[in-house]
Amino acid sequence: DSVLEIDSSAFYGCTSLKEINIPSKIEIIKSNTFMNCSNLEFVKLSESLITIEEKAFYSCKALKSIEIPDSVTLINNQAFAYSGLVSVNLPNSLRELGSQAFSNCDSLTYVIIPSKITKMDKFSFYNPKSTIIMYYNGDEAGFSNIENGNYFLDKVNYKVYFYSKENPNQDGNYWHYVDNIPTVWY
Repeated sequence: DSVLEIDSSAFYGCTSLKEINIPSKIEIIKSNTFMNCSNLEFVKLSESLITIEEKAFYSCKALKSIEIPDSVTLINNQAFAYSGLVSVNLPNSLRELGSQAFSNCDSLTYVIIPSKITKMDKFSFYNPKSTIIMYYNGDEAGFSNIENGNYFLDKVNYKVYFYSKENPNQDGNYWHYVDNIPTVWY
């Protein structure tokens, strides 16, 4: 754990890299660090991580899931763009999601968005090929307060659901957890 920093582009295009454990003192995954690591399947992120910079995991096609620790406050532009992610549970600590952070992730079906997020770029989840289900961990008023939140409410490639622990007695788009899996109330 003596590693304090990993340089930008340190593993750029390293196709032999299949897994990596980020040392515990790393606070920033720098730009392009794992860009085009097409066979990277597993990443264990540092619990001290605060920022994931531009294109850090860009085009990591074999990366199907990643646990983002509850210390990350910023995921920057195109950080996971063109990756193989299937679903994403954004940490409660997250405040800002950059432009195209998860864009063109063709396998991405849903994302869980924390209630404390303050800004999402309009193109954070852009993908003209699929519909993204957004499970917001708060109510509709809170989602509307997110910078650009309202943008996602009337777009055909996004379906937004709002958290409700109990079955709501009203029409709307609501979800809850069943065995730790986001599930829509009907």
